[in-house]
Amino acid sequence: GKTSVVLQCAIDAASTGCKVLIACPIGALVSVYRQQMPPGLDIVVETMHSSFRITRKADAQYIPPGRLRHFDLIIFDECSQPEDHSWREMRTALRELSPGPFVVFVGDFQQLQPIRGASLLKSTLVAQAQTGHLRHVELRQHPFARCTDPPMLQFLTYVRERQPTRGMLAAFFQG
Repeated sequence: GKTSVVLQCAIDAASTGCKVLIACPIGALVSVYRQQMPPGLDIVVETMHSSFRITRKADAQYIPPGRLRHFDLIIFDECSQPEDHSWREMRTALRELSPGPFVVFVGDFQQLQPIRGASLLKSTLVAQAQTGHLRHVELRQHPFARCTDPPMLQFLTYVRERQPTRGMLAAFFQG
């Protein structure tokens, strides 16, 4: 449901003349947006890494976020996924845009987390919300909308990080 809301918000903003950037953590989500995007609107959809010119350390060369100044609205979808080093670079770029575009973070920190480490982005957003420096809307799901089965959650956590063996799959799915 979040993706549909993000898409409609971007379309509404672009329809009023705003230049919109939707930044996604992975290319597959970029493709989903591009397939659903109506033609003729000033909406750019890219990966977060491409939008903010985030590179590997071996290729690192900080590039100021000049092209980001052209956007009126930047939407980060699935903001629970960026790893800490990526968020640090995005945060630096956003600070340099001040005054800058309206920035929206959309994500479910209980659904998807970074592959490695804790989420620095989450702790940054929580701290800003607690001090009143961040306007936020928290949507609450129906209790039956989220799995609470411990074996299922343990399995899902494992397969996000590693390839399960055939034996593990057979055991989990009971043959």
